[in-house]
Amino acid sequence: MKTKLSDCLRPLMLGALFLTTAASAAVQSIDKVVAIVDNDVVMQSQLDHRVREVQQTIAKRGSAVPPSSVLEQQVLERLIVENLQLQIGERSGIRITDEELNQAVGTIAQRNNMSVEQFRAALTRDGL
Repeated sequence: MKTKLSDCLRPLMLGALFLTTAASAAVQSIDKVVAIVDNDVVMQSQLDHRVREVQQTIAKRGSAVPPSSVLEQQVLERLIVENLQLQIGERSGIRITDEELNQAVGTIAQRNNMSVEQFRAALTRDGL
């Protein structure tokens, strides 16, 4: 019985093709750094999450959503500013207790002629 070389290679080639296809299907996106902020970073997943939140908030208001590139840039800038503010607060030793935070929220709500619950609902509605 004679066997051709191609008859022997065919199963090997099919097996290699299967393994290559399975390996490429298993490839997953890895989170990446989109900004370095002093001693911290902003990750792509953080940016994507915040962009989705902002898009939902804008859509709930019935406003036009800006182009993705513009919105992503604005959200990234906001994340960088927030990160810097938190780092400055930590370096300065600024600490606030839950009680102090609740008092501040109550004061702000009162200034806006709202109850704390109404104020929190307004913040949620505005995406904050």
